[in-house]
Amino acid sequence: WLSKPKTRFSGHSPIAMLSTSQGTRQVEEVLIQLAEGLVF
Repeated sequence: WLSKPKTRFSGHSPIAMLSTSQGTRQVEEVLIQLAEGLVF
């Protein structure tokens, strides 16, 4: 999951998004949503 490009990250992989603080926040938000069952 971390290495595959995602539409929600404009075609970037979550692991690539972790190189910036803004990207890290976006990935963190998705992980929180997954944990809370808000993302399918």
